[in-house]
Amino acid sequence: MPVTPRTRPVAAVLAAAIVGTALACPFQDDFESGLDAWGPPFSNASVIDPVTAIVDGRLRMAGIVDLSNPGGLGIGLNESVTSDDWQDGTATVDVELDPFTAGYIAVRMDLDGLSSYTTFAVANGIDSSGVGIFVWQDGEFVVEETLLGVEIDMSSARIRASWSGGELSLVVTSLVTQESVSLSVSDAPVTPFSGVALLTNAGGPEASFGAWFDDFEIEGEECVPPCPADVDGDGSVAFADVLAVLDAFGACDGCPEDVSGDGVVGFDDILEVLAAFGPCS
Repeated sequence: MPVTPRTRPVAAVLAAAIVGTALACPFQDDFESGLDAWGPPFSNASVIDPVTAIVDGRLRMAGIVDLSNPGGLGIGLNESVTSDDWQDGTATVDVELDPFTAGYIAVRMDLDGLSSYTTFAVANGIDSSGVGIFVWQDGEFVVEETLLGVEIDMSSARIRASWSGGELSLVVTSLVTQESVSLSVSDAPVTPFSGVALLTNAGGPEASFGAWFDDFEIEGEECVPPCPADVDGDGSVAFADVLAVLDAFGACDGCPEDVSGDGVVGFDDILEVLAAFGPCS
């Protein structure tokens, strides 16, 4: 049977998100090291026995809802890893969904009264699945783009969400069959970026729901590393970075040793490393 993400309860779930703005990009998390990068889990009052935990190196969120007042669970990135550079960007996450469960990436969250947010969703049904892009603004959905009755096994899937100005796109790939479906929206309302979260809720008639999340990544379109001379990424510029540049001398387009970004690792990159010696600020 077709199943659609239950989007309206997401507003109540997002209302408890605690995220902020800092200077870090891109961000990746395989959840092997716990949830230090994330704020406290949140849910709305209708969720019974909520679970948010790392189990066998994956993030598990699950619960039971009163179907007369359905809700869900979420967890938002904290301010130490959230970046203004994600106003336009791309995020991916792998999800494994229980039956009748939806999984979301939420971005562009305005948490001052929760007047706006954008979510990218996939919902797992028994006979079919659904995907959707939703924009909530000023108390109503101004974008509800959905594709229902998808006859692809989305019980295990990769969500890839992209947003740039008013252009929104979603690609969901089944990790079971490797088939993909996509949606796009043009001229969507744009709101200032202030947070990102992972969410799950009941996507059908079942009271219980649950999802596994793994391999999350988010990056902005205009992401500029705060300390490009820190080649090895240890938070300071030192002789190890000089040695790394020397070892990579020559053509090296896009590699971190090409500090100047000219496509070649050379003496100019060594000079930039030397000029930046010390802790990254």
